[in-house]
Amino acid sequence: MHRGAKYHLAKSLLKMIQGLHMKAKRALPLILLVLLFPPVAPGALATDLFGCYQMAVKTDPVLARARALLDSARAERPLARSKLLPRASGEAEVSTRNVHIKGFLPYTIKDSFIHDSYSISLQQSVLNGPAWADLQAANQDIKAAEAALIAARQDLISRVVDAYFSVLKARADAQVARSNRKRLERIYDQAQMFLKSGAGDIVSVYEAKARLDAAQAQVISADNAVHIAYRELERLTHAPTGELNNLKKDIRCLLPEPDDMDAWVKAALNHQPLLAKAKSRLLASEHLVEKARRERWPKVDLYAARTFARGEMLPDTRTGEWIAGFRVTVPFFLGGEIGANVEKAMGISLAARHELQDVKDGISLAAREAFLNLRNSVPQVRAARQAVESAKISLDATQKGYKVGTRTVVDVLDRVTDYDNALRRYNLALYGHIRARVRLKQAAGLLSEKDVKSINTLLQTNNKGD
Repeated sequence: MHRGAKYHLAKSLLKMIQGLHMKAKRALPLILLVLLFPPVAPGALATDLFGCYQMAVKTDPVLARARALLDSARAERPLARSKLLPRASGEAEVSTRNVHIKGFLPYTIKDSFIHDSYSISLQQSVLNGPAWADLQAANQDIKAAEAALIAARQDLISRVVDAYFSVLKARADAQVARSNRKRLERIYDQAQMFLKSGAGDIVSVYEAKARLDAAQAQVISADNAVHIAYRELERLTHAPTGELNNLKKDIRCLLPEPDDMDAWVKAALNHQPLLAKAKSRLLASEHLVEKARRERWPKVDLYAARTFARGEMLPDTRTGEWIAGFRVTVPFFLGGEIGANVEKAMGISLAARHELQDVKDGISLAAREAFLNLRNSVPQVRAARQAVESAKISLDATQKGYKVGTRTVVDVLDRVTDYDNALRRYNLALYGHIRARVRLKQAAGLLSEKDVKSINTLLQTNNKGD
């Protein structure tokens, strides 16, 4: 191959390498995007309430913390029981000893030898009052942790429902904002047409333009609210949620069942896990007071031991012992430690008693408030729906009057604003009604996974509710 052919071949290869380099450089951002945000499988996206709840149960740190605290509390029971069970231990020793004995015998003994020994001991508590009180306190701590886990689950359900329906409300408000912008665009176009035909005025055009600009800003704000609401939900699911299912059109607003405030307050006082947690904590603190008092009691232990030693004083000496008996320990004076511990435990117990009363008062108030909110939400939804219909009729009538010249553009713009506000109030009332259902069940301590499934049946599966 001559020199010119080699030159053209090298030039072609160089261009090919440069082209591949440029393609790789353009593709690099896409590659990084795929690596950082891998595509999510369709089955991994939750679209309904129950799916979001299942994802939240697996990843929620608050619920995981409650489980971990329960595991920790359960470990306290065998720890406390261990002080009442037999204890066995062994000990062995091998050492070198240098002895120098003088005056015991007519001659002096100087020697170096190996010393070895072992012992095995067994101890069984016969009377240990503080250990029994500690075991009873551990049992109450477990009950408190179990109640805290139930409360954490109910709180997670409430948070998921709130976040889910916050997304639905934000989407509905965004749809209202877009529809409002379209109506204002038509009114602005009409005002310009009337101005050109001589039937309008410049003030009407300016007013319509100002309302349109405000509507555009409202659309942006509504879209931001949708984005934030989605992020709040994904904060619970820790995964993308996809396009959420909306409420069905024919949803019925239900009053509390039973429709009796006192019955719900009674249910809250009987089933609220936070109250059960506070009661268990009080009982645990009372057992700890008893434990501190029992430190004055004598402790009785049964013990047995076997010991063997070789080379204790002289190389060939061997000693062995079997020991068995009872050991009684009576504290006479510990520098005021027992009395101080009793006072400390009594203070903690008194604080737990006051905390129980505070929790009880809060639960009663929360149950009453949740009952009234749900009861009032039903007529609120009905009134808001009627207000939407009335606002729509008023808007249509005003638009007709504007076309025939009996109403001004400001009248039309005001009716558009009224209709827009009515739709927003209806969205607030409708989605607030679902939240009120959940909050009443949570206040009564009756909220469970069944309620999530029940609310999930109110959602559409085809996303036509927007």
